[in-house]
Amino acid sequence: MTASCELPNGWTMVPLGKLGDWGGGGTPSKSKPAFWTDGTVPWVSPKDMKFDVIENSQDLITQNAVENSSAKLYPTGTVLLVTRSAILLHSLPVAKTVKEVTVNQDLKALIPADCMNVDYIVAALRASASRILNECRKAGTTVCSIDFSKLKAYEIPVAPLNEQRRIVAKIEELTARSRNAKQALDAIPPLLERFRQSVLAAAFRGDLTKQWRQQNPNTEPASELLKRIRQERRHRWEQDYLQTQKAKGTPPKNDKWKAEYTEWQPQGNRSSVAAQGIREVRKEHFPETWEVCFLGEVAELQPGYAFKSKWYRSEGLRLLRGTNIIPGGTRWEETVCIEPERESEFVDYQLNPEDIVIAMDRPLISSGLKVAQLEEADLPALLLQRVGRFHRSRYLKPAFVFWYLNSVRFMNHIGVQATGTQLPHISKSDIETAPIPLPPLDEQKAIVDCLEQVFSSHRAIEQACTGMRDRIARLNQSILAKAFRGELVPQDPNDEPAAALLERIRSDSKTRK
Repeated sequence: MTASCELPNGWTMVPLGKLGDWGGGGTPSKSKPAFWTDGTVPWVSPKDMKFDVIENSQDLITQNAVENSSAKLYPTGTVLLVTRSAILLHSLPVAKTVKEVTVNQDLKALIPADCMNVDYIVAALRASASRILNECRKAGTTVCSIDFSKLKAYEIPVAPLNEQRRIVAKIEELTARSRNAKQALDAIPPLLERFRQSVLAAAFRGDLTKQWRQQNPNTEPASELLKRIRQERRHRWEQDYLQTQKAKGTPPKNDKWKAEYTEWQPQGNRSSVAAQGIREVRKEHFPETWEVCFLGEVAELQPGYAFKSKWYRSEGLRLLRGTNIIPGGTRWEETVCIEPERESEFVDYQLNPEDIVIAMDRPLISSGLKVAQLEEADLPALLLQRVGRFHRSRYLKPAFVFWYLNSVRFMNHIGVQATGTQLPHISKSDIETAPIPLPPLDEQKAIVDCLEQVFSSHRAIEQACTGMRDRIARLNQSILAKAFRGELVPQDPNDEPAAALLERIRSDSKTRK
């Protein structure tokens, strides 16, 4: 709200830096267990800033860390603001504390002056969020961040203290209804997800296509399909082998080399676990024309290339990273590129429409599995390391693979396989050892058609919920806009003007110094 505007009587524009004491945070050394073990003090980071009120945090530190590290303790009633995070591309998370907390270096904290209402400041920051991002966000940095000096210089309209309280009470009254509506909307996605998983479970048991099988009794069984897939893979291996040997100038003189080929099978120290897993799945009841095999037998995963960071550019040919993949789609808010002229060097990593891609770092998030089927809008792009792409096969429908990857069966498999606590990750082997129920090719198409028909209404509900959430957000913003134009509550000429508050803040600041 730095832009000039006509203020009500008794109001004044005040830089955020003048509204109290600002501070930052830090990360206690992870190498010192005494700073983290059995911690009780909230250590707030951007991942905790999803709520209006901060009561706790995912990470806790000890009193020892507070006293002997860069972490600083902030009192109840402190305003917290994210100043470094990818979320600043589109949002400005703001919250207030209701207990003592510490913060990491990606947040700033404002302890409001005694003559300022903390909820008024929080509301003002939310009302100004878009303008703060436009005016204070740093340009050209790898990770989005706010220029702290610009933030402190940013001015907000300050009302008399009594009017601040009236404004806060009115905002709470008006937004209570929209908050209840949003809570009702938030209950819908979990219900839709349970419905979706029940449909997917039925699809991969063969229940959805029971009538289809009755109408198509002469369909070639999946056992024959699996034979052809194996023959095609062997043929591809033989062609690659011959090409390699000819390039070396040592073409084979007979066919003995063909005995070196081995059928796909689980590798490494988890092979016995994988074998036990598929035996358990095979005990389940599936249609007679189906087979149960490892995903890697029918859909080979290609991990991305380890492009050197020194090649990165802010513009050019995009590299598909795990952060660009969200459940069911992609987002390109944060992009890493290389020079377009280098595309010909990495033909094997060029992505295509309908490619199925999966994030291999932190693959499972609260909203589902980070897997997507690429569209024209995602291209051109190259496959970066820690992202996998399933090779196409004429014997496997890409959409069938996509829906299988979104099923609880596959996600449970991945949840068990994932390693690492700070950054859970999965390997090519972890993905390929997932057991997959394999129907005949024609039935795969029938299953996909059924799923698309069922989920079209599912998507319509999701879109309606998104639209209503957007309308609620716009309503709340209009309430905040009216509040800070002085139009939400009547002014009282007997209120002490804000200029007097500002003078007291200055006086208190000089006294503390």
